[in-house]
Amino acid sequence: MQEKVKLGFRIGPSIIISVIISLSIAASLYLLLWARTAKIAYIDTGRLIVGFSAANDVEKEVKIEDDKWQGQLKILQDSLQAQVDRERAGEGLKPSPV
Repeated sequence: MQEKVKLGFRIGPSIIISVIISLSIAASLYLLLWARTAKIAYIDTGRLIVGFSAANDVEKEVKIEDDKWQGQLKILQDSLQAQVDRERAGEGLKPSPV
């Protein structure tokens, strides 16, 4: 046979509903008030990066690569512009100003 354990007090459905409603209201008020307060954070990332020596090394490498890419881009732009100017000259058109 199964034995029933009695706790000595009985929680009625109205009490459970009241507790659930109270907790819901409290949670809603908390979220409402928390959402209204502006949370602003400021992180000085420049200071963090400067203090990190590996970041300085990577920044130097990126700068070197960027300079290489910019040089190659300039060569390609000049080459393309020269080709456009040759094509225009062959058609009797005036070269474009750079």
